[in-house]
Amino acid sequence: MRFIIDGYNLIFSRRRPGRPLRPANIEAARGAMLGLLGRYKAATGDSLVVFFDGAPDGSGFLRRNRIHGVDVMFSYPGVTADEEIMAHLEGIKGRTGVHIVSSDNSLKRFAKRLGVTVLDSRTFLSRVRRALGRRHEAAREEEPREKYEGPSPVDTQYWLKIFRAKRRTEGD
Repeated sequence: MRFIIDGYNLIFSRRRPGRPLRPANIEAARGAMLGLLGRYKAATGDSLVVFFDGAPDGSGFLRRNRIHGVDVMFSYPGVTADEEIMAHLEGIKGRTGVHIVSSDNSLKRFAKRLGVTVLDSRTFLSRVRRALGRRHEAAREEEPREKYEGPSPVDTQYWLKIFRAKRRTEGD
């Protein structure tokens, strides 16, 4: 199967309500998502193309890349990933076996008009988790939550107390 994925839509579908993704963590979230998709591709052999808005450095030069075996496309400046996805879908001749992954209503309507199968982002994530099974759970355990969220308030206070105490003893 071939999946055309609305990248940030998929990333934000993983977020729990009330837990916004801080701008500093978007790159980490993108990397984690691409790692997950790479494991899925390796397990299933499905073709994956993920579209994101804008190049990571803002220049528009890094347009196409392959990360973990997943084709990654960044939109040009002034063009949205949704527009890029629509153009990509229009360019596909035989659309049998092509699926679009997005929860964006306008993108889903467009894909349906072209006869492309539509999967909601959460539905696709469930499919990925089922395909990966226990391997997915093991991979999640390797990544500490703090890597993306930072230390907890309790940890922060602990380390501040340690470093403040050290500074006082060094100055005596």
